Amino acid sequence: MLRPPALLMLVVLVLAGGACATQTAPITGREQRMVVSEATVIAAAAVKYRGLIDTYAASNVLNTDPAETERVRRIAGLVIVQAKLLRPQTGAWDWEVNVARDPTANAWCMAGGKMMIYSGIMTRLHLTDSELAAVVAHETAHAVAQHQRELISDQARNDVTNRRGDPLLGIMQASPTDPRANVVVSIFMLPYSREKEAEADRIGLTLMARAGFDPQAMATLFEKLDAYEKGKPPRFLSNHPSNRERVADIRAAIAADPELSSRSRRAGDRL
Repeated sequence: MLRPPALLMLVVLVLAGGACATQTAPITGREQRMVVSEATVIAAAAVKYRGLIDTYAASNVLNTDPAETERVRRIAGLVIVQAKLLRPQTGAWDWEVNVARDPTANAWCMAGGKMMIYSGIMTRLHLTDSELAAVVAHETAHAVAQHQRELISDQARNDVTNRRGDPLLGIMQASPTDPRANVVVSIFMLPYSREKEAEADRIGLTLMARAGFDPQAMATLFEKLDAYEKGKPPRFLSNHPSNRERVADIRAAIAADPELSSRSRRAGDRL
């Protein structure tokens, strides 16, 4: 894990890392305003991810089931190929996919393609390969669409606007509970907005379909999550719309998109 001085330096790097830029998210075309460079966010995520990997390995919960790990990495590999085609810049990322032995139905992917799948989401929901591809594709979509960078940019703009005096001095004096430290917190802790979650669903549908999986499996994934959580928002989707809303939106998106509907008719579990 990062020690306090490293965290403080990370804040400095995040604030200093990039100029304002406007771009559009893939598939949806939504406008995004960035004030932090992608390279800065990817570097910060890599440091955090390595700390987590070391912790999981020391606890003997990292990639403990070879067959399970191979399955996740094989499916993720197919999705990642499509991510690189959709956004060629991601071809330069040092993608990494690992599995943690943890009963929680959870998964995430940091900026730069640093992914973790918890075994609980597979064992508790009895996921088919296409449903597992839906999990991977949704999390991959967050990284491809640079949602982490966008979240940090929004937070950085707010922090810089509200800070008085020497910004670097203020950062160095900030405690972990100080609002000025929110730039670091936002990298790893703050949830995405409903807008970004819906966008990750839409981009994820395209990624998994182009990888050869049935996009309808994303709908059945959320049906299983809804039954598992008994209608409560699961940790995996902590800030998402309800599972039932999501199922309806996914099926509507598939029906409205010729590529998705065609691939849905042709696809089946391929692994």
